[in-house]
Amino acid sequence: MRQQRPFVVEIKQKRWLVKRPHSIWAGIDLAAITNDIAEARLKVRSLKRRLFLAKISVLGPWPPLVKQYPTPRT
Repeated sequence: MRQQRPFVVEIKQKRWLVKRPHSIWAGIDLAAITNDIAEARLKVRSLKRRLFLAKISVLGPWPPLVKQYPTPRT
């Protein structure tokens, strides 16, 4: 029986095909993103509250404390 020689098989790869070594989520810090969103929501809430309070102070109490009737013209 003859001894077999070792051989190498080469596989061609297309140029546009790039293997990704890591997951697509590897470089993203989800905890930091969650914190940023929470902070933004708090800012929006506080701005809405300030706008609401500003409207109340400009408009005065609602409903009016004293019912006002139009004065009759004579």
